[in-house]
Amino acid sequence: MSNEIAIKENNAAVNTGILDGESRESSAIFALDIGTRSVVGMICMPNNAGSGNTAGKPGEGKLSQNISGTGAVFGVRGMEVLDYEQEYHPAQSMRDGQIEDIEMVSGVVNKVKAALEKRSGLSFNKVAVAAAGRALRTARISYEQELDGNEIITQSQIHSLEYSAVAKAQETFNIENSEAVEDEFFCVGYSVVRNTLDGYVFANLAGHKGTHVKLDVIAAFLPHNVARSLYTVTSMNGLDVDNLTLEPIAAINVIVPKDIRLLNIAIVDIGAGTSDVAISKNGSIIAYGMVTVAGDEITEALMRAYLTDFSTAESIKIAHSSGQKEIEFLDILGTKRTLSQEEVSAAIEETADNLCRTITDEILNLNETAPMAVFLVGGGSQTEGICEKVATNLNIPPDRVSIGGRQPFRNIKLCCESLLNPEYVTPIGIGLVSSFYRGCNFFSVTVNDRKVMLLNQGSIKAMDALLLAGIKPSKLIGLSSPGITYTVNGKRITKRGNPPRNGIFTVNGEHSTVDAMVRQGDVIIALPAENGEPHKITLSEIASEHKPLRVILGTEDISVPLELFVNGKPAEETYVVKEGDEVIVKCPKTIRQLLIYLKREMYSDAIYTVNKVETGLDGAIETGDVIGVKKTETAAETAETAGNDPDSLNKAGETQSRIVNVLLNGENREVKVKNGDALNFWELLNYVSIDTEKAQGTLILRLNQKEASYTDTVKDGDRAEIRWE
Repeated sequence: MSNEIAIKENNAAVNTGILDGESRESSAIFALDIGTRSVVGMICMPNNAGSGNTAGKPGEGKLSQNISGTGAVFGVRGMEVLDYEQEYHPAQSMRDGQIEDIEMVSGVVNKVKAALEKRSGLSFNKVAVAAAGRALRTARISYEQELDGNEIITQSQIHSLEYSAVAKAQETFNIENSEAVEDEFFCVGYSVVRNTLDGYVFANLAGHKGTHVKLDVIAAFLPHNVARSLYTVTSMNGLDVDNLTLEPIAAINVIVPKDIRLLNIAIVDIGAGTSDVAISKNGSIIAYGMVTVAGDEITEALMRAYLTDFSTAESIKIAHSSGQKEIEFLDILGTKRTLSQEEVSAAIEETADNLCRTITDEILNLNETAPMAVFLVGGGSQTEGICEKVATNLNIPPDRVSIGGRQPFRNIKLCCESLLNPEYVTPIGIGLVSSFYRGCNFFSVTVNDRKVMLLNQGSIKAMDALLLAGIKPSKLIGLSSPGITYTVNGKRITKRGNPPRNGIFTVNGEHSTVDAMVRQGDVIIALPAENGEPHKITLSEIASEHKPLRVILGTEDISVPLELFVNGKPAEETYVVKEGDEVIVKCPKTIRQLLIYLKREMYSDAIYTVNKVETGLDGAIETGDVIGVKKTETAAETAETAGNDPDSLNKAGETQSRIVNVLLNGENREVKVKNGDALNFWELLNYVSIDTEKAQGTLILRLNQKEASYTDTVKDGDRAEIRWE
């Protein structure tokens, strides 16, 4: 049937009112098969399962035949094809399923779109497409997740699980192929091989309850530039890709419904540039494959045999496939020639043998053995004798290899009989896949030089990409470091935390937010924030704020270093102060303290001066002071004796001490203290058997039943407590 007659039938279908009503219009699917030889567009409409497959005779608008069957494709839905349009490329603008001349292909798509819009009265801004399997790669992974056993599993949840599985497959694929591939690959389709819930296999998880789910998924990957060219062509025609799948996925969903997939069946979509393979077994699609030989090899063999251009050779191939007895044409020299069926068959015999051998080798590679049956679809499947050659190569009966698409489809209504043709299986499958996974296509973005896949469910935010890449958006916001409070010689010091360095977040080179919408191909840079540096205050820093003592005592140049204590114990300058520490920086501040430090004799009847100003033993001193001692005759005699015997000077210093009686933890303690020095609370740590370095609870410090600090002064008769609580 000519395309012109088919279009008239399509008009009859469209004009019957199928598209009446806004709800029907919003549900219509525009499916587009951009093939190597032609572009086929279809208007499809999802419908309820069990509606059967109807087709009418030419001129009747719909086929009268009704094939009943159990279960629709996917087990839930069917589809109607309301109209279609096919337009051939004017030149070889595509090769092996890959778009080479984007503008030329875009022009053909525009013609198909415009024709369908004119007849239907619709305006399309979304499209479902499929990619050929050029450079196809696959990955099979298992994905597991814990569930709430009290909640019923919904279809939306199943899609989310599948999406997570595909994301894991993409990540696994990227890791395993990081150095082996030149181009970037991303997922263009997937199939769930097996669903397991709490250890049991289920054909469909919807409606069940369980606590642990496992999905075995096979995902198909293509080079980024293959999909990029598809997106470019659709974008040039004002179309957003609503669903992207793989051609063999589309074809197998039409020819091999889910309940038939218990059988080991291979389907081969032989197009013009590529032959795509899909295998079913045990209820699932278990493998995908591709070879870069197809119908164009037959055409090119005819060009060489009869000196024709590509278009003429293509016409000879089509006439031969349709069974035409005599085929007339002009070769490139202008000679008129007439060929018989037998002559053409002989000319393509060797090429057809090679095509079938390559296809069957791929089937055996994917399936490891010959399948039970093989379906051939696509324009190249109509080459004479191809079924027999495939059967011979696989060593299976000839009746186990069949051309798919000539028999009525289950649960798919067709607008005209001409669609019962293997050439239209893939575009019908594109619409069918989209009718079930509506808006569930994937697209890729780059996050910090890493490709991630996102499920296209309308408005996708940058936050979704970050989470999939394992980056928590909260990491982009830094936190100030904790503040710290401590005391130095009883003075409370509080330092605020250091400020953070906030993260950097850009989309396509411009500063953005995690709520920004992202699209295919966007490049996201997300550099995490750095929290403020924690305070690292050392005793050396604290000591630098205090001056060691250097004075002239009589005629001596005396230097006294600082003494450092933390929580009552001597500490090194490298010690890093912690929250709540009590720091003591000790250095003599009076003449008395200096003499005690130096272990020198103190004369009660001597006159002491600071910078020639008379003062007592408790006179304040600081660096640079000149301290003098004016002795009486008695003091002079004592000093002379002490000066002649250094040991006697030390002993004299040591005898100048006193006893402080303290009730410590309920026991009487006699604490010896040098005359002139106060007894600090921290010194009592030397009289208790606890380790303050290893926390064993809350450290209780009390003086006279009140909370104490290490710098408190303890007097004779005081009551003190130091213990862990």
